[in-house]
Amino acid sequence: MIGFRFIVVGARELSGRFIAKAAVLDKEVESATEVHAGILLAMIKAAAPFRTGNYRDSWHIERDGNQRVVTTDAPYGRRLELGFFGQDTLGRYYQQAPQPHVRPAADVVETMYVRNMMVVATRGI
Repeated sequence: MIGFRFIVVGARELSGRFIAKAAVLDKEVESATEVHAGILLAMIKAAAPFRTGNYRDSWHIERDGNQRVVTTDAPYGRRLELGFFGQDTLGRYYQQAPQPHVRPAADVVETMYVRNMMVVATRGI
């Protein structure tokens, strides 16, 4: 019977590379996260409904530890993205169709970010 044997060549060298990578990984991930948050912010602002200049300006990036949160202070942001038909809590009536500009941008940037994280994680190993 022929069995399979796997031999790891250069295990000490590989181990050293992993240790070196761990020393710089946090900084690389934080830098890539900052870049992609900026891209997302720019895409959202570019796609925001044209008649809401104040709305575009309300978008910003907040830092939460190692995370970046792209957010708006505008209370009507959800209504613009998802649409709203009916009466709000102040008694106003709306028939506003959705104007998706956040989710499409997030989908694009998420794909870019995941690919970039794979590069960051494997670079230098």
